[in-house]
Amino acid sequence: MNRYAIYACAWFVLSAYGFFMRPPSIGVPLFPHFDKFVHFALFFGQLWLVARAHTSQMRPVNNQLWLGLALVWAIAIELIQNTLPNRSADVWDAVADMAGAACALYIAHKVIQNRLRLQKETSL
Repeated sequence: MNRYAIYACAWFVLSAYGFFMRPPSIGVPLFPHFDKFVHFALFFGQLWLVARAHTSQMRPVNNQLWLGLALVWAIAIELIQNTLPNRSADVWDAVADMAGAACALYIAHKVIQNRLRLQKETSL
């Protein structure tokens, strides 16, 4: 297990805590739909670390697998939050989760393609 895999595990545990703890009463959010931004950012960070764990060992990232797992986790979060006091389910949170996951994997894919292209060019 490399350091990015450890970071990904730690990110998962900390974000799960954040998703299920009582939300802080900060009053007015920083901007409209701030919670969607948080969902996007947490899933982006999670999947970026997962992709980095793979690519740091020169292993391909199975995007379909990780997007499927992200979808299961996004749905589970909303179902669990719906059962908690002071929390509620919101389908748009799950949409933001998946957008963050997809963006991270897309960027990671482009980074890998660029890295491989550069390796080819330098080996010529």
